Amino acid sequence: MNKDVVNVDGYQIRKRRLDRDWGQELFAERSGLGLRTIQKAEASQPIEYKTLEILAATLQCPTIELQPETVRNKHAARQVMDKILNQAQLDLIDEYYAEDFLGHDPTYGAPIVGRNQLRNLIGQLKQAFPDLKHRVEHIVAEDNRVTIRWTLYGTHAGQFSSFAPSKKRFDVEGFSLMEFESGKIREVWQMSNYHDFLAMIGASAPVDKLIPTSSPE
Repeated sequence: MNKDVVNVDGYQIRKRRLDRDWGQELFAERSGLGLRTIQKAEASQPIEYKTLEILAATLQCPTIELQPETVRNKHAARQVMDKILNQAQLDLIDEYYAEDFLGHDPTYGAPIVGRNQLRNLIGQLKQAFPDLKHRVEHIVAEDNRVTIRWTLYGTHAGQFSSFAPSKKRFDVEGFSLMEFESGKIREVWQMSNYHDFLAMIGASAPVDKLIPTSSPE
């Protein structure tokens, strides 16, 4: 598909139009677009990106909200990796994660239950590895799931469970499978090269001895 042509979610466009009690003719008039273009967009047919921008501006919403669910989920996953996991903007957790969130990662020995446990876990990791970063290597979305292959890197500069700071750098690969429900992350399955990570920071321990999380919400 031409890079200047994008897929759209006709349901989202139509819903926002109807929320304003606009008919298609009035929507066309207010947007300056032709009636046929409005009908095409609401039928989820590909349109030019500049047309998407006009629709979003008219409906007063970000362009991403008018794109297909897979595109919206990929965007949300990237935002999570960048703003929450990399920048530790923990106030955004409620925006991107479902209230009954459940996380699975064998590194921690037990599921991560709820937003509070996730928030506390990320805070502990940032204390142990202040420069901790995830670099997205590949991302794929299908239906309500997003899979990300990433590289995790940083410096062991703080206490990590029973491991004193080693000041050593690490660089390991892993992946996350995120399942979305109603636009938020409901469940995550994650794995990384745990043994290489421990070797890089000069530590060793059973999986179930790693970071304990707080009580769930």
